[in-house]
Amino acid sequence: IRDRVSTQSTWGGHRGLTRSCRRLFCGGPRGANVQRATALTCNGAALIGSPSRPPFSGPFAIVLGSFTLKVPQIIKILRAGSAKGISIAMVVLECIGYTIVAGYNYELGYPIETYAENLVILLQNFVLLFLIARFNKQLGLHFCVGVAFYSVWVSMLWMKQVPIAFTTFLVTFVQIPLAASSRIPQILANYRAKSTGQLAVSTFVLAGGGCAARLLTTLVGTKDPSLMLGYFVSGFLNAVIVLQFALYWNSEKKEKKKA
Repeated sequence: IRDRVSTQSTWGGHRGLTRSCRRLFCGGPRGANVQRATALTCNGAALIGSPSRPPFSGPFAIVLGSFTLKVPQIIKILRAGSAKGISIAMVVLECIGYTIVAGYNYELGYPIETYAENLVILLQNFVLLFLIARFNKQLGLHFCVGVAFYSVWVSMLWMKQVPIAFTTFLVTFVQIPLAASSRIPQILANYRAKSTGQLAVSTFVLAGGGCAARLLTTLVGTKDPSLMLGYFVSGFLNAVIVLQFALYWNSEKKEKKKA
């Protein structure tokens, strides 16, 4: 009985499909029928030949991890009441670099999960920049003018008024040097002082790990060579600062004992 019912339902399905095909191919001009046949074939191939896959969760994990990237650094500054040893140039250049990458991805229409961590880190960097400027007494006219110019630039990116050719140029020839220059002043400051000051090691460990993970997800996803090179350079320089923490760990302990 089951076989008979199954055969009848299958035959009924074939009959319904036959009627649909007759209406499809015989109900209009020849050109329209060919287009319909092509569309049906393509859709059928898409449904049959490409089984659904679960979304790649790597980018989402990176975005979630970025929420805590700068938090340890912010907490350490607030507890110490000082931003000693932290280069404000590093944070400013970081903000510019993250903005370039986010604007580039946004203008090219890449999925938000491929660059959302840049926006999250930017918000944390704004807080960090304010704290450094406040404790170092740099909240003056230059700071306000810089914020104004930055706001205009971000507004133009949001409204897509910046030519994509210019943004591509920034990513290719400016963002990578920025990634280097945002870390090199801090590396040099650590080397001269033989100390990492109020820097939080977890911030740079997470940043380096995030760059490595984003390098892999970009390789799997958009395969954009400019972005991959930028992540590689940033990850390498973050690793250098983490190495400085290991090198100057004993010297910092000696300074605390003297104090």
